[in-house]
Amino acid sequence: MPATDYRIVPLSVVLPLRQRVFFPGKSLRAASNKADPSARHIAGFDAQQRVVAVASIYPMANHTGRLRFLATDPVRRGEGLGSGLLQFLLRRRPERSLILHARADLAPFYAANGFVAEPGGYQRHGLAYRVFYAGAQPAS
Repeated sequence: MPATDYRIVPLSVVLPLRQRVFFPGKSLRAASNKADPSARHIAGFDAQQRVVAVASIYPMANHTGRLRFLATDPVRRGEGLGSGLLQFLLRRRPERSLILHARADLAPFYAANGFVAEPGGYQRHGLAYRVFYAGAQPAS
């Protein structure tokens, strides 16, 4: 895994990579979420201080955080940057648990990084999704 510096940052730092990965061809404004002001935003920086991985955690009830918009720079995928960011989050989270919704085909990635898949799943836009959590199992 390459040496990467992970830290909590302002929204403006995570938006460009979030936009490139999740909202290609759209504006930065399209990549923002109405709950962003209440979220913690995390970025991973390479040795040249370029943003190479990002995620946001949105507060929920019962000391739970919802992890959203986990992304790595497409040209840097496969280098362990997403795993590094998840490990940073799991070590430094104030929440009792983290929850996320992700494509079902990503289950091995999340399992390798300490997340457990809840039973079942759902379909969205023709893709299978699962709910994953780390820490104490969130109350239903």
